[in-house]
Amino acid sequence: MLRNISRILYSSKYLFWTNTATGMIFFGTGDMIVQKYIDKRSNIDLNRNVNSCIAGTYMGSISHFWYGFLDRCFPGTNRKMIIKKLLSEAIVGPPFATTLFFIVGKLGHKSNQQIIDDIRENFKYLLMADWLFYIPLQFFNFYYLPTKYRVLYVSMLSLVYDSILVYVLHRNHNENFDSKQNKKN
Repeated sequence: MLRNISRILYSSKYLFWTNTATGMIFFGTGDMIVQKYIDKRSNIDLNRNVNSCIAGTYMGSISHFWYGFLDRCFPGTNRKMIIKKLLSEAIVGPPFATTLFFIVGKLGHKSNQQIIDDIRENFKYLLMADWLFYIPLQFFNFYYLPTKYRVLYVSMLSLVYDSILVYVLHRNHNENFDSKQNKKN
């Protein structure tokens, strides 16, 4: 039964929706992990979690097209093609991830200047995480996995990365939330 469900979800007919939902679920889960175990909140900020799910939906859908694009531009799994894919990831990944700052910032009612300041403050962390975490693990993705499973693989890896990213995206929000909670008590 599980195999039949997987076959349907990862068929070309439903793959976009599967990848989009995968991004939403894993990014939202990453946010809940951060809120519960890193921020040590007793209550989950549902508005923040919904915003994270929206950002994950964006990431899943864009990733769906990105991996298809890479495989069309650099077909095959020989070393030369994989290096081109990895270089593309290294160049495009960090700037692409900054779009999350705009999405999460706008959903959190931040001004454009606040969002730009957040990007300036955190871009080096995104760059390091992308180059040190993703690039080595993407070799496995590009060498062994068919395109249809790439978003799932990256989403599973992203549970760790997204938790870090969500923490960075909401670092200032965490401080504001904590100070508001302390004033209530």
